[in-house]
Amino acid sequence: MPHSHRPGSTRPARPGSARPERHRRSTLIAVSVLGLAAIAAAAVATTAIVVHADRPVSVVDGREISADEIRFHMGLLGGGVENAVSSGRLPAADADQELRERALQQSLRDAQLFGLAAENGLIAFDDYDGFLRSLEQENGSRAQALAAGEIVYGTTEFSESEYYSRTVTLLRTELTDLLSREGGPLQVTDADVRAYFDANRSDWAAQATSWTIRSLRLPVEAADETGCSASLADAPASLAAVESSCGVAATEAVFDGAADLPAGSPAAEAVASVQELDAGETSAPLVADGAIHLYQLVSSSVDSDAAFELYADRIRSVVVSDRLDGYLDDLVSAASPVTDDALLSTIEPKD
Repeated sequence: MPHSHRPGSTRPARPGSARPERHRRSTLIAVSVLGLAAIAAAAVATTAIVVHADRPVSVVDGREISADEIRFHMGLLGGGVENAVSSGRLPAADADQELRERALQQSLRDAQLFGLAAENGLIAFDDYDGFLRSLEQENGSRAQALAAGEIVYGTTEFSESEYYSRTVTLLRTELTDLLSREGGPLQVTDADVRAYFDANRSDWAAQATSWTIRSLRLPVEAADETGCSASLADAPASLAAVESSCGVAATEAVFDGAADLPAGSPAAEAVASVQELDAGETSAPLVADGAIHLYQLVSSSVDSDAAFELYADRIRSVVVSDRLDGYLDDLVSAASPVTDDALLSTIEPKD
């Protein structure tokens, strides 16, 4: 007998009827909640990115160092870090952080360089953002000149790295000229120049050095003889032994470093071959022009007074440049820059 249903009663559910409807509503609610959560997370992430982008990596004397500036210098300094890793001077695991630290230090020095230049009326900006505006103005000016049919000397449009190199070189030259005057923080006396020369004498001696060199030239085919071949194979070679076993006499000559020795000439080759030798030592055999060449350094002498007179102006420039570097480092240190190390550690170089 069929069941009767009282008014207001609930019809027994058939399989597949009401249950799926409740499931769809639950699914829609869950999707909606997840969607809202995703939107909220995206909003938080976006906010974090904006905050991250606006936060300075470091602040020195009120000038902010941005992540973009750090990335720019990472691009310039990356090659030096790669060389340090390949030569074994820096562990590969430390390369990224070393690059960031170098980029930070260069950015801090630049901030003080730009600030110093601005204080002395050399430029109208004192930070990286101002440098970028100057680059934009310079390129815009050159573009307008080209459009007007005017002559533009040099490049028609600077890249950021080109303009940076040009700007820093000009500013360093102008600042060293200005600040090395008597009483200035970069002043260099004649005694300072002489002291630097005395401490680095070998670096400034080439054109004031004379070398007495014995040279031997042996046809390649003559080296095939057993005795001759054996004496040439000795390391280091003995010039006297080669003369005896190969039957060839060496010639002796004096070479003046102040003379103009054409590149690739026998004289230039002889001088170049003995640069790392002590008196009495012989170079390794060198094959050129169908012959084997050996060079023995008999003696060398340096006219120190002549060398100092010859290089004094260049040495002064080196000393002043070194002092500018030290002065900028002192300014950075005195300013006690505040750096966000956590932010710095997240910065990656530009692609």
